[in-house]
Amino acid sequence: MEHHLSVNQALARLAELDGQDISVQGILSFDFEDVCISHFPVAERSEGYRSSIWLTVGSGALGFD
Repeated sequence: MEHHLSVNQALARLAELDGQDISVQGILSFDFEDVCISHFPVAERSEGYRSSIWLTVGSGALGFD
């Protein structure tokens, strides 16, 4: 992996990064119906959830890598 991006940087380059492996730095939130990586530092976040990348995980054991 050559890309080390903040959440905001990754969101700004979604089309360009499509299909690539990247490393995203942020705050992992793992709550019921709220599984995401949010931008850090908090002071640079956009309003609402526009500075979050939502994650989809299957049922059963989690497999974050």
